[in-house]
Amino acid sequence: MPRAVLALIVSRRQLAEIAKIFSGMPVKSDLLVVIGRGIPVLTVGSIEGGGVEASLSLPAELSVQATPRYQVLAGDLLLSARSTSLKVAIVPPELDGAVIASTLLGVRSRPRLAPAVLAAYLLSSEGQAALEATCQSGSVQMNLTASALAKLEVPVPSPAEQEELVELLAASDAAYHTALAVAESRRQVVAQLVSNKLR
Repeated sequence: MPRAVLALIVSRRQLAEIAKIFSGMPVKSDLLVVIGRGIPVLTVGSIEGGGVEASLSLPAELSVQATPRYQVLAGDLLLSARSTSLKVAIVPPELDGAVIASTLLGVRSRPRLAPAVLAAYLLSSEGQAALEATCQSGSVQMNLTASALAKLEVPVPSPAEQEELVELLAASDAAYHTALAVAESRRQVVAQLVSNKLR
């Protein structure tokens, strides 16, 4: 996170004071099916490149067990509970109501702290270091529990400062995705030119 952004931070709170933290549903992976008509299930593998995509779902006979305590809402944060790396992402609107598996933790930070601001902090070098210090590290993977995450101190800017940060983050994301689209378009044009030359 840039120094100018960090300078806006005026207070810190334990995450449990400003957010609801919940664990994912304990479900065996062999019971899950390829995404279909059941409730989408998010695992640690669903988080890639900061985005979230569901590839698995609960079969109809298990969907009734998916109580609201395991379901996420659009805007909730996902954190890897058991993984070789600490992953953080925001649930997109199309996955509202999805179930999280036990490899993930859910964080519902609204309205006290904007999800985008919390995600930006947790993805910053300072946030990642704080998360690592909270984890129980094994030889292969790091384990993050809901109770440990609840004690994590996070910065809470004023509402006005949060609004400014959200706008900056949105503009940065838009510029990033535009640059990716331009780069992909240029790549396709060059590939087509090369293909035409080699005919």
